[in-house]
Amino acid sequence: MVASRNSLSTDLLTGVGAFLAPRLRPDERLWAGLSGGCDSVVLLHLLSRLGLGNVSAIHVHHGLSPNADAWAEFCISYCKRLGVPLTIRHVAVDLASGMGMEAAARAARYAAFAECATGCLLLAQHRGDQAETVLLNLLRGTGVTGAAGMPVERRFAQLRLLRPLLNVSRAEIESYASGLGLAWINDESNADTTLARNFLRHEALTAISQRFPAAEASLAQAAGHFAEAASLLDELAADDWQQVAEGDVALMAALRRLSLPRLKNLLRHRLRCLGWQVPVASRLEEFARQLRSAAPDRHPELVLPDGKMRVARGRLHCEDGSLDLNSFRNLLDFHVSEGTDAIVVVGTTGESPTVNVEEHCELIKVAVDHIAGRIPVIAGTGANSTTEAIELTEFAKKAGADLALSVVPYYNKPTQEGLYRHFKAIAEAVELPVLLYNVPGRTVADMSNDTILRLAEVPGIVGVKDATGNIDRACDLIARAPKDFALYTGDDMTAVATISLGFHGDISVTANVAPRLMHEMCVAAASGDIVRAREIHFKLLMAFVCR
Repeated sequence: MVASRNSLSTDLLTGVGAFLAPRLRPDERLWAGLSGGCDSVVLLHLLSRLGLGNVSAIHVHHGLSPNADAWAEFCISYCKRLGVPLTIRHVAVDLASGMGMEAAARAARYAAFAECATGCLLLAQHRGDQAETVLLNLLRGTGVTGAAGMPVERRFAQLRLLRPLLNVSRAEIESYASGLGLAWINDESNADTTLARNFLRHEALTAISQRFPAAEASLAQAAGHFAEAASLLDELAADDWQQVAEGDVALMAALRRLSLPRLKNLLRHRLRCLGWQVPVASRLEEFARQLRSAAPDRHPELVLPDGKMRVARGRLHCEDGSLDLNSFRNLLDFHVSEGTDAIVVVGTTGESPTVNVEEHCELIKVAVDHIAGRIPVIAGTGANSTTEAIELTEFAKKAGADLALSVVPYYNKPTQEGLYRHFKAIAEAVELPVLLYNVPGRTVADMSNDTILRLAEVPGIVGVKDATGNIDRACDLIARAPKDFALYTGDDMTAVATISLGFHGDISVTANVAPRLMHEMCVAAASGDIVRAREIHFKLLMAFVCR
């Protein structure tokens, strides 16, 4: 019996060593999940015997059992004997999430792993766990990927996750532990057959194994076949994506040429690549059907916890609410190539109301860095708080912006004296040229021409973007403003008129879709070529109306 146990110990050690050798990277930090149960105790013992000196253990304290503190003490004692550093992470399991206790505990556990561990995480799931996972997923009506069970290796957050014991039976692990006199803890919840996995382990698989003794091994083997099939489907989806993709979006005309099963496969693959949750089969199928049959004026949308897939302008987009900096850089390049004279970043029309302060600052920095001096960068730094406006303007200066565009404070309804003091404080606090921005249609407050001209005398305030669309007021500014005070319209509909009368240009909305034409129109108006300016004005008229 001793010789048999020693042989088993050697075989298991050799097998785990052979599994890890080609997968571990030199000097990679290794973490072993340690629950205190037999499986994790054996895994950590094997790693210790292999002489991997860069191994640490991590124990997740769920707080669900009255014995949880005792389990943590056991892990502390065990790691001391092995000379392995241990991290204990306390988590709060959200039992009200609707996920069920098993799933909620698992989510909390993996979140703790992602926060604490770096490098490579080794977990002790074995062949019996794999058989239970396959059977459970099949009973849930899973697809090929779910039927593949747990992979021996995968990426998780910033970790590589390895399962060295996945092809080892529960009996072999317990024999190893018993043969070497290892102690372990028994989680009383493992006997609760009201939990789905415990029911499968203690009742369903026990009954199946009486009739089919190799059931555990067969289910694990089937998982391997399903994993192979899933890999082939991923290869097909990757090829299909190359055929339908235009950057990060998919062309609807190309998607509609795919069969329904192939389209569903592509959608699942794309969601997994994004790290998003794949919806239940019925929702995914309905969305795929809508994509294939929707009329051009329809915009199918699939809303998920991680974001949404939606159709716009003949393309399928995936949006998670984060900044799309690649598209932003492409837009900057587009403006430069189309003759835009200067770029305004995080102005008021589109992006600034929908980003937080950190994102606001990031967009300014990315714009300055990417434009790299090709054209001036005007940073939107307005706010209804004077302090916040100053802080944003200071950031714009440090980032290297050429000017700041500061809008009239919104919602506050400041007086004219309040407006004067607000903008004067900004100009005096930061040595960055400031363009005033008056857009009463958006802010409600209207900065009078008298206040604008009073501010024109403040050092550092160099011009105004007037978006009132009022020709009389424009003429008054032209007549009374200092010669070196820049006058820009912010109203595309009246741009030809105001520039012809003496404004210096247009900080335009329409230029986001037709920058070259807007540039040509402004140049024509400024040079007195009214015929050409008028021609372009009427060509863009619908864009002005819909702005």
